[in-house]
Formats: sequence, structure tokens, C-alpha cells
Amino acid sequence: YLTDQAEEAIDALRKATECYRELGNRTREGETLAALSNILWCPGRGEEARRTGLEAVAILEQLPPGRELASAYINLSFLCRQAVDTKAARKWGHRALELATDLDDADVLSGALITLGTLEMLAGFDSGKQRLEGAAAFAEKNGLEKFVADAFFGLAAGATFRRAYDLADVYFEKGLAYCSEHGNDLMQLYFLAHRA
Repeated sequence: YLTDQAEEAIDALRKATECYRELGNRTREGETLAALSNILWCPGRGEEARRTGLEAVAILEQLPPGRELASAYINLSFLCRQAVDTKAARKWGHRALELATDLDDADVLSGALITLGTLEMLAGFDSGKQRLEGAAAFAEKNGLEKFVADAFFGLAAGATFRRAYDLADVYFEKGLAYCSEHGNDLMQLYFLAHRA
């Protein structure tokens, strides 16, 4: 994944899924399918990614609710948003937020807040900006650097989409500075590419 070898990553995750299935470890099977669905999206296999994401959720929903299920909901919300299926994206995002709140897990709660905040911001709702700013503060308070960067990216992308370019510039600069300070080179590239 990190070296853009998507097909190799897909093959490895398919093999891992089979191993977990044979071992009867349903939690890891579902978690690995969710990771696979995210990787499938990268080379443009969106429909297959969504099917695989739904399969992950179906497995994990049969088990006691945990962070794996909340993360699978977040992933599915992202995949639906990328397919411009806003209704489904909201549904999965709200499920993620409800479960993350119940679990009181800072990681998944940050991811859920960012997922919904980005959806709201892209839809033109001020609540999205507030939710994303709150998510950035929450993630920073909990030492979750990746999610701070994700929240700034959601703010910058949402402002760009809404053509609020002055606001977008503020969040691009904040995001770039944060990523530079914390050594997050990959997100720095995302910020630079999106701003361009």
C-alpha cells in the first residue's frame, strides 16, 4: 500500500482473509475484509470495494459490537461518499458515531466525527465545519496525530468544494504546518495536491 503496489496488497489481504476464515477468527476476518475494501478503492475498483466493505460489516455485525465494527462503518461511509451515495454515507457514518460513542474509543470516535463532519461540510452545512474543528481538537487532546491531519484535510477539502477559498487557504496552511511539524509526509502530499 505505502509503495503503491495495490495488486500485491490486495492479494496479501485476500490470503490473510482466507487464513482467518480457516482459523474461525471472525473478528480478524471482518477487520481484514474492511482493510481489503479500502485498498480496492485505491486503484479505482469502487464497486468491488463497497461489496467487500458490506461483507466485512455483515460478518462483524454478527459479533459483539467493537472497534472493528465501528471502523468498518467508517470505511463504508467513506466508500459510499466517494461513490456520491450521500444517503448511504450518512447512514454508515451515524452508525459509526453511535457505536464509537458507546465504546468510548478515541480512535474510532475521531474517525466517526471526521467522517460525518466531512459529509456535512461538503453538503454546505456549517455544522460540518464545527464538527471537524471539534474533531481536530479532540484528536489533538488525545494525541491522535493522524486524525488531526484528517480533520484539517476535511476542512480544507470541504471549504474548497464550497468555493470558500479564503477559508480553504487557512485550513491548507494549518494542515501543512501540522503535518510538517509531526512528520506526516503522506498527508502533506495530499494537502499539496488538493490545494493545487
